[in-house]
Amino acid sequence: MCLLFFRSCHGRVRENGVKKRLTVGDLVVDLAARTVARGERALDVSGRTFDLLAALIRADGAFLRHEELAKAAWPRADEVTNEAIAQRVRLLRRALGDDAANPQYIENRRHDGYRVCARMIELAADDGASVMRRGTAHWLAVLGLAALFVAGLAMKVSAPPIADPILERARAYALTGEEADNRRAIELFEQKLGDSPENAAARLGLSLAASRRACRFDDDPAWATRARSLAASLLEESPRDARAQFALASSDDCLGRIDDALSGYQRAIEFDPSKIGPRASAAYLLQVRGRLHDALAAENALADLASERVRAAHDLQITRCLELLGFVRSAEARLAARVRLDPVEPHAVAAYARFLMSHRNMARASAVIVAAREQGAISAELTSVQAEVAWRQSGRAAALAFARESAELAHRGTWALTLANLIDPQQADRAAMRVRIDQLRNRIGAGDQRPELQLEIAALHFGLDELDRAHGALDASITQGFRDAAYLEASPVFQPLVSSDVGREILQRARDAAKRERTKVLAASWWSPSLIEVNAL
Repeated sequence: MCLLFFRSCHGRVRENGVKKRLTVGDLVVDLAARTVARGERALDVSGRTFDLLAALIRADGAFLRHEELAKAAWPRADEVTNEAIAQRVRLLRRALGDDAANPQYIENRRHDGYRVCARMIELAADDGASVMRRGTAHWLAVLGLAALFVAGLAMKVSAPPIADPILERARAYALTGEEADNRRAIELFEQKLGDSPENAAARLGLSLAASRRACRFDDDPAWATRARSLAASLLEESPRDARAQFALASSDDCLGRIDDALSGYQRAIEFDPSKIGPRASAAYLLQVRGRLHDALAAENALADLASERVRAAHDLQITRCLELLGFVRSAEARLAARVRLDPVEPHAVAAYARFLMSHRNMARASAVIVAAREQGAISAELTSVQAEVAWRQSGRAAALAFARESAELAHRGTWALTLANLIDPQQADRAAMRVRIDQLRNRIGAGDQRPELQLEIAALHFGLDELDRAHGALDASITQGFRDAAYLEASPVFQPLVSSDVGREILQRARDAAKRERTKVLAASWWSPSLIEVNAL
């Protein structure tokens, strides 16, 4: 009863207590004017980001879950993904100067959602005098927490005992897919290892979380090196442990050691053929290496996946293979269908927009991105594609803002910063571009085989008017497996580079390699026309 009373009263506070202007910690927020300031300085909080902040403020300190935030901040969207909300929260935190690991304004709690954790005081409209508004809400929250505590005790009586609460909590955090939760998982795994240094489950969990931190969240590559060391120690103890082998391959994958990672994933499959993770990861790396026949064969063998989340990524990988093999009409139909199903999933929208740009449909590519962003989709990848489309469609000036936004969204910059330098050559930091080339070459020297590193080097050398070096790096990317000739011809970054006689010869190598793979696919025993049947999609 107490918990129900807390929720219903809290709802009335949010609906009837409409705030106009208030302080949130050291910030002044004007909901009517849609402004946020710290002292005399206005902060850049606008659009969907402000809508998110306003929704959290109106909740009066209560947690808002995914569906509540989506309804409040994305009222016109049919479906809003967790990643779209997480990305928007990252933008908000960045604008406010908040730290997810030690939040001063926006708190995230697994299962509960997000809330404003700073003290909120409403400002009177006439003279700015403040009136406390959180007293009732605070005590209701205390009552609610007490009720939750009692309910938790009741559940513990009947629920089966948890073997290791720290590990269970760490695994739960690691599975959310959010950066802050991944950091909490790492802290908990490290806490467990502090008490029990040889604990195999903690070492495995920490290895996977550390790889995720380095790759998915663009943190220091040293995390991937640490992940590799942990996985290797587990394999020394249990040489045929499929999970440890997968963790080792994941760390190699993260470090760009594609051939080592492929071998590792294949060993993990040998140790436990039932696991989907190593199969899907191996299929993707085969595609990266330009082995399109092998990649599509591996994807075809994974057609009946149980997880909806895995199935979505699997479908995008098949679509990418079909595009590179020249089944363009089928790839377009698949991408359009994917975006219709999930119009705010940034990765799918970016893939569709990049496809449209590659096939010279700039207006449609721009419209797809704008529609998705209006509904809340945002990511560094998506805004980076938007910058290229805007550059090709309207010129450099139109693209620069998107490139800078992409650089802000990317944790460690990389390609987004390179793109910004290339778009505005008058303001380009040539010294920084040379430093970036050295960084990329050092990674390649350390064993990183990803073709996109050579592509970025090619773009940087071209931006520095070093045409021969640019062609050499472009050629190296084709040798390492890059096959998207259509993108290179359409992208304003690479189109001038591949327009020369040397560039056209290099481009033809990519096309010829893709044609050879297509011939192998069409002759394969597993090939079925249903894979490219547009009417069946």
